[in-house]
Amino acid sequence: MDRQASYNIINRPLETSPDGVSLETIISVPDGNEYTQARRALDIIRRIHGDGQIPPISVREWRFADHPAALEYDHNDDGTIRPRGILVGFGLEYSAHDVIHEIGHLLDWAIGRKVYASQSNHPLLAKWREAVESTTTIRRLRALDGQKTMIWRGEEIMVDQKEITYQPNPTEMFARTYAEFIASVSGDIQVKNEIGQEVSHFLRQRQYPRQWNNEEFEPIALAFKQLFATLKWVR
Repeated sequence: MDRQASYNIINRPLETSPDGVSLETIISVPDGNEYTQARRALDIIRRIHGDGQIPPISVREWRFADHPAALEYDHNDDGTIRPRGILVGFGLEYSAHDVIHEIGHLLDWAIGRKVYASQSNHPLLAKWREAVESTTTIRRLRALDGQKTMIWRGEEIMVDQKEITYQPNPTEMFARTYAEFIASVSGDIQVKNEIGQEVSHFLRQRQYPRQWNNEEFEPIALAFKQLFATLKWVR
């Protein structure tokens, strides 16, 4: 896919100011050109919102990467988790969007404290959850659960149930919607284009959509604005 292709995701300024602790003081990034996209991701987020109290972590190279980026964490004996760092795969050409996505996972954990808030039905995410679940994108994915085949571009094809399980997973939905929210309010053209390449209704259709189109995303963006105001990450 041509990364220069234009995608006009709706720009909705926050009309608020970042508050709390900047993620740039929490997430340390090494020097060097290999980490440029990680530093750019943090700079974009810094201009949009602050954060609460998150234990310091670092960005590190993922030497055996099978994805562009990942949030590394420990599993505790009591069933809780604790983030250790954000891993980026140099050989897979990770992007700022990839890092923002993983920061979305980190913030999901920060809200839930010891567990992902999106998986624990945390009350602070009630409006976000309602907004996401009401979208056509998620309803279509859920409708394919358990289906053996589907009609795709006029042909009957097999349904990939791994994708149907993975895409509507609450933690993945939170990270993807967070990344799209950052793209929609940041004004950063490159991140907007990176998100645009994942939208099911635009540059190319996907059998299993990974992001939301502009119209669908409006209620989700509003839910994020309200969430960040409640958390006092903006003022």
